Amino acid sequence: MAAGQENVYPDMLKNLQELPDKVPPLTSTDIRHLIGLVDPTQMTAYPDIPPAIKEWENNPSWSNSALLVLALLAVIPLVGKGAKVVSRFSKSLKSVKGGEKMANKISSAAGNLSKGGRALSPKEMTDKMHEMWLVNYRKTNGNTPRLKPIPNADPGDIKKYSGVREVDGQLVQDINQSADKIHPNLAHKLNGAPATDYAKSINTKSLNTPADVDTLADDFHNVWMKHNGWQRESAPQLFKPYAQLTPDEKIKDLQQVLVAVTLKYGPNSPQVKMVNSSISKLQ
Repeated sequence: MAAGQENVYPDMLKNLQELPDKVPPLTSTDIRHLIGLVDPTQMTAYPDIPPAIKEWENNPSWSNSALLVLALLAVIPLVGKGAKVVSRFSKSLKSVKGGEKMANKISSAAGNLSKGGRALSPKEMTDKMHEMWLVNYRKTNGNTPRLKPIPNADPGDIKKYSGVREVDGQLVQDINQSADKIHPNLAHKLNGAPATDYAKSINTKSLNTPADVDTLADDFHNVWMKHNGWQRESAPQLFKPYAQLTPDEKIKDLQQVLVAVTLKYGPNSPQVKMVNSSISKLQ
């Protein structure tokens, strides 16, 4: 089992440990097909996937296979053969003693993705979060540069990216510009880590009722707390469950949810209308 997975699905590990040691050759071939669908550019945005693949390569057991397939659902396009392979794997897993719970979880996650038409990528969320910041920044600061240091920058980046300069021996970039111009290392530092968690959340959650909106908002708030621990002392009132927040703070979480839902389902979707309704009720 890959590091950290014991904390992700604790309620299913006991059953998974009871599964037979290895999957049959046809199932192994199916899983290799799913791995082949992964866009290499997204791999670094999901740090749990490479070790899960490695663990499966070393030991293609049913338990490792189930955990890997569930992780892959966050990044593969669930259409065509990919959808058929996931469905076939889920049915096979359900027929194996101890595999029903994980099979149901995989089927549920796959169903949520197919309803949305596609998986939301971390890069989409990262770029959209920057666009939101940019609009608010320019309302009060106009074209005033906002310089940020570029992690692991290369000297040649001065010529490759807009607004890059050297300040006190360090390469910095003006982030008061569109997301497509931001150095990828800097974009990931600013928004990439939380965007990865936001994308993973919405890609694995149902969104059919107002209660589902609250569940997703709670998940998004947990992501915010995870990546903003440095604010705990100055704003302790924000570090509590979503249900205990003030209406104004709930709206902030719901606005992030709205961004993700709009990207995933489309601006005129029933899901977007549900989120907007939740926001209106708090205003």
